[in-house]
Amino acid sequence: MTSVSNIQLRHYWMGRDVKYPPDEATRRNAEELLKRLNVIAFEYGRAFGKAPSWTVSSGYRPPAVNQNVPGAARRSAHQTGEAVDILDRKQELSRWLQKNPRILEQAGLYMESPDYTPSWCHLQTRPTRNRIFKP
Repeated sequence: MTSVSNIQLRHYWMGRDVKYPPDEATRRNAEELLKRLNVIAFEYGRAFGKAPSWTVSSGYRPPAVNQNVPGAARRSAHQTGEAVDILDRKQELSRWLQKNPRILEQAGLYMESPDYTPSWCHLQTRPTRNRIFKP
């Protein structure tokens, strides 16, 4: 895992696209997800005066990988390029987004409640009832 300030597709694929090539819809979804994620990175940088140093802890998870992830949803948005987990051990990103939900709205992203993601920030483009949702 590499810390980066601008998440790119190669970080998101995590090398899994070689063994499990995503279909065109998943590729488009991942591109859109990263475009939106980088809106949050830009706003984070403006708020803190420095570019974020983020690590993708879980990006693309093809079904063969997803089924071996403990606690993963059977229909996980990671499988379709619609979700990413950012390492967030101190919940700095999660807490900041909880205090600034307008940034999630501006980026068109939804976040799983940090109550359920103790060491990562789960962001997705797949709509839910609330911007900050419970699994």
